[in-house]
This record gives sequence, structure tokens and C-alpha cells, in this order.
Amino acid sequence: MCKRSYPSHRSSTRWRLPAAALLAAASLLALFALAIDWGRGHDLLDVRAGQSFACLSYSPWTTGSESPLKNDFISPERIERDLHRLRALTPCVRTYSSQLGLDAVPAIAARLGMQVLQGIWISRNPIDNQAEIDTALAAASAAPEAVRALVVGNEVLLRQEQTPQAMLALLEQVRARSPVPITYADVWEFWSRNEELASAVDFVTVHILPYWEDHPVGIDAAIEHVASIHAQMRERFAPKDILIGETGWPDVGRQRGPAQPGRIAQARFVRQWMVTAEAQSIDYNLIEAFDQPWKRAHEGAMGGGWGVLHPDGTAKFDLRGQLAEAPALSRSMWIGALAGLALGVLSVIGMRRAGQTPGRADRWSAVLVAAAFAIVALLLPWQLETWRTWNRDALEWIVSAGFTVLGDGALLNVALRSFRSAHGASTHLPNKSHGQRFPGRTEPLTVIATLLLLGAAYFALLHALDPRYRGFPISLYIAPTLALLIQRITLPGHATLPTHAAWLPALILAGAILMAWRGWPENQQAVTMTALLLAMAMAGRTKRPANSAGQVAGS
Repeated sequence: MCKRSYPSHRSSTRWRLPAAALLAAASLLALFALAIDWGRGHDLLDVRAGQSFACLSYSPWTTGSESPLKNDFISPERIERDLHRLRALTPCVRTYSSQLGLDAVPAIAARLGMQVLQGIWISRNPIDNQAEIDTALAAASAAPEAVRALVVGNEVLLRQEQTPQAMLALLEQVRARSPVPITYADVWEFWSRNEELASAVDFVTVHILPYWEDHPVGIDAAIEHVASIHAQMRERFAPKDILIGETGWPDVGRQRGPAQPGRIAQARFVRQWMVTAEAQSIDYNLIEAFDQPWKRAHEGAMGGGWGVLHPDGTAKFDLRGQLAEAPALSRSMWIGALAGLALGVLSVIGMRRAGQTPGRADRWSAVLVAAAFAIVALLLPWQLETWRTWNRDALEWIVSAGFTVLGDGALLNVALRSFRSAHGASTHLPNKSHGQRFPGRTEPLTVIATLLLLGAAYFALLHALDPRYRGFPISLYIAPTLALLIQRITLPGHATLPTHAAWLPALILAGAILMAWRGWPENQQAVTMTALLLAMAMAGRTKRPANSAGQVAGS
């Protein structure tokens, strides 16, 4: 038999190392640009000097462990301290219940010269409902000068916890006993479907939240949307007055359609709305005063990010002047990138001194190693912020931290192995007797790739089944995506999944396609996440190369 000839390994793979180095360098530059943008000041509309919020939603459960769902009682001293802080921002607060200490709000507000929209929480439980009603009526009777109105029920019809007929009966009961006006609060669509409730209230309270609409409205059109819906409600329910009981924008969380949370987006909405509401004489209550960490467990990160104040009472942004998206995070990313770049250069110098010979491959591999170290160090502050924003329990912290460490470590590992491979060093586990791989021993990079793809497949599956409150952890997926791509390019002999894991790329691909279908093209976060998942799926697909020596060109 005649021998078949093949192109030399050097000539057939000469492009691999430059391609990997350029991919890493381009990714680093893109992340640099992102860090610059997050630290750059943006011009926003200024609110009139001295202008205050018309009213702010007030819930005092502001520490990570507190929650009304756990029946945590709030002391009058705590409420008074909070209202002292809020009095500088608004003459009015809205509460949602009369229980757990909130019945003290009217009396404290009266002493401070504030007004209260006193809430009465209506649920399925008739005993709890009656306790809410009786307590709120007693509080209003004790301080009627401070209670602007009783808000009997909050989005009860939306939650389907009472029928319209039952809600009408509750409203009529409270109205007959109340010394102050009463209202009912719900999303504007539910008021439109249940106009008969208007006969039982003194004014109509509607919620208009562009971010949470069935068809989300982006920040560019949000103010016009709120004002337009208000005008429709005013015309529909004339001559009843209309109060916008909730409007606002979250500063953290996942993007919904064109509606993207963010510090600048929230400040832009609040500032523009305050100016618009004053110009058009629109009465409103902004959701909300303080961030509510307890809501994250039920509504994702965005549930706890609607406050104009942090949980500790510090302001998130000013109402005048320029604003940057994340200046502290931007600085941390820059510092991390420079430190990582320096560490990568030192690693290259150390490996050269260990006996490597400079050459073209050496230069490309040096770029790859330095860029990989810089990327990991730059990503770390962003990844930590992602953990802090989205993790709600110990399990989520463990899983996200493990995936992050695995992904960041994989990128550094692949870059260093590519450097060694470029200089002719073996990247396999040697058998001490024969210089071969251990029989039956799985390559470490294969194990790492399998774990990363398993994590990505699990995420894609969860997002496909229940996406509403799940975020797009882009920062956690950049490093593992680059690791798998670079491994595929420079170490093709390692880019092989075990047979029992060969289905993972297909599952990731299916999840990515569904994510793209739901978010394309307006949801930039979904599109970015889709691209990362597609890249992981393509890089992780099983393919046994003809040459499995695991070396790259230019050595």
C-alpha cells in the first residue's frame, strides 16, 4: 500500500495562535470600552431647584433579612427615623398595609407635617382583610389631618385574589365608615376592565409602569407612555380625579424588550417625569422611597431596585447635574485590567526565562497570555457585582462563584497551555512509563469544558422554562466562552467532549435560539447572552481532529 501524505502540522495550523491572540485582544478592548462608558458622565434633564417628589411609596423593610412576608414588626422609632429622612424629599408617603407597625405612620406623619396615603392590604383571607380595615380606620380617625386617603387594596384584581364584585363590596364597606377619602389601586388595564369600581371610590388610583407592561416600553418612550395613559384614564373616568399610584423605573435587573434597567435610566425617568408631571399638573406617587431587598426573592434583582434611596437611606443620584452609570465599578475594572495585564506580562517573562526561545509564535502567545490575565482581572469586579445583585441564597452564591472560578480559571489555563504548546511543550498528562496519556484518563481541559457547558445548559434550560425574573449574567459567561473558543482554536486535540456529554451543545443551542426569538432585536442583553451561548455551543461541539497532538503553529 502506498502511504498517504498530509500537509505539515506547522503549515496547516499557522493561523491558529494569531487568531486566538487577536480574539483575546479584541475582547479586552471591547471590555475597556465598556468600562470607559460606565465611568463617563451623561447630561440629563435637570429638575427645578427645590422641587420635591409629589409622594413616595414607603416600605420600611430595608435590610436583607427583613420582610413583611415573615411578619417582621417595625417599631415606631424606626418609622419616625425614616420619615424624618423622607420629609426632606417629599411631603407625602404611601403605605400598603396597616399591620406590622405601619398603623403608626399617620400619627408620626402628623407630627412631622406630612401626608399619608394609608394602605389597606386586601388578600384572599377575610379575617386578615377585616383586621387591615379596622386598624387603618382607627389610625385614620386618630390623625385625619395627616391621612390624605385610604388605599383599599393594591393590585388585588391583578393577583386574582378577589372578584370585582367582592372588591366592590369591600370598598363600599370602608367608604361607609371612613373619615377620609378612599380609593383602590391597580394597574391601569384592570381599571379599564372594571370601571364599575369607580362608583365606590372618591378618586381612581392607577399604576403605570412602563418596564412591567405586557409590551415593555423603553426609556426613550416611557414618559410619553405614562402621560398618555394618564390622559386616557382621566377621560375615561371623568369627573373622578386620577392619581398615578405607582410609576418609576428600576436601576438594576434584566432587560425586558427595549426596557433596560440602569442607574442612568432610572435617573432619567425620575427627572423627566418630575418635570412633566409639574408641567401637566399630574398627581403621582413614585415607587419607591427605599430599595426593598426582600422583593428580590420573588421578582428577581429588579424587584428590589426601584427606590430613589439605597436601603441605608443614601441617595442613588442627584436630581441635577451629570451622572455616570457605574463610576466605582468602572474604576475597579480599570485597576483590575492594568493589574492583570502586568501579571500576565510577568508570567510571560518568567516562562521565557525558563528556557523558551523568542519568535513569532512567542510574540502571539505572549499577547494571548497577557490579554487573558487582563480580561480575567477586569471582569472580576463586574462578576462580583453580578453576584451581589442577583444571588439570593447560599446555593446561588455557591453555584455562581463556582462557575465564575471555573470559567476564569479555564481562560487562564488555556492561555498558558497555548503558550507552552507554541514552544513545543506537551499539554497532555504524560504516562511516566511511555510518555503517553494515561489510558482512560480524561483530559483536565475536557473535564472543565464539560462542567462549563453543563452550567450553560442548565442556565439555558431555566431561562427557556421561566425567563420573567431571570437575568442575563453576561459577566459570568465572557471568560468561559473565550476559554472554549481559544481552546478550540489553539488546542484542537483537547476540544472533545465525553460521549455522554455530547448533547450539551445542542441543548445550549436550542436555549440560545429561544432566547434570541424572545428578545431579538430590541433586548440588547438577550442578544449578547445569545451570542455567548451560541459561541459556547459551537466551540463545545464534539469533533475529533485528525491531529490530536495538541500543538499550535509557529513552534
